[in-house]
Amino acid sequence: EVLAAFQRYDVDDSGAVDAHELRAALQELGLTVSGTQVEFMLRKYDDDRNATLQLREFAQLVRDMRINTPESVQRRLDLRSHPAVVDALEAWWSAAMQSMKVQCDASGPRPVEVGQLVHDQYVVVMRKISKALLEQWDVLEATAIAEEDWENDRRGHDFLDSELFKDGVFEWGRR
Repeated sequence: EVLAAFQRYDVDDSGAVDAHELRAALQELGLTVSGTQVEFMLRKYDDDRNATLQLREFAQLVRDMRINTPESVQRRLDLRSHPAVVDALEAWWSAAMQSMKVQCDASGPRPVEVGQLVHDQYVVVMRKISKALLEQWDVLEATAIAEEDWENDRRGHDFLDSELFKDGVFEWGRR
C-alpha cells in the first residue's frame, strides 16, 4: 500500500518524492500547504538531506499521517509557519549562537562554524532550553533527552543548521 502510494506520487519515476510531488500528495490528503510548510515536512522526513523522500522516508511520513488526522497535521503546519512562532524560533537560534560564541570565547580558540551546532554545543543548548521551559528539571534527564534528540534532529550528519535546529525546538514543544 505504501509502495503504491509512493509510486503514485513519484510522478517523474525518479525513485524519490521531491517538494513539488510532496505538495501534491499533501494537498490530495486535504491539506493546504505553502512552500515553507512543504519544506518543513521535507526536512522532517528527509533523513539523508537530499531534498527528496526515498521510499523508507516516505513510509515514515505515511505512518505518521495514519496516526494524526489531516486536521491536526494542518494545525501543526499552520503553527510552525505562524509569524510569531517563526520569530520565537529565530530568537532561540540567535540565543543558541550567542551562547556558543560566549562559551567558545571563555574556553579558548575553539572555532565555531557560523550557522551550525555540533553535538556538544547542541546538548548544552538543549539543556538550557529544557531548564528554561520545564518546572521539574533534572540535568541527567535533560542530557539524556538532548542526546536522543540529537540523534533524531541531526539526520545523520555531525551538525545542525538553523532550520533543523528550529524544527527540533518546535518538535520538542510536543513533549
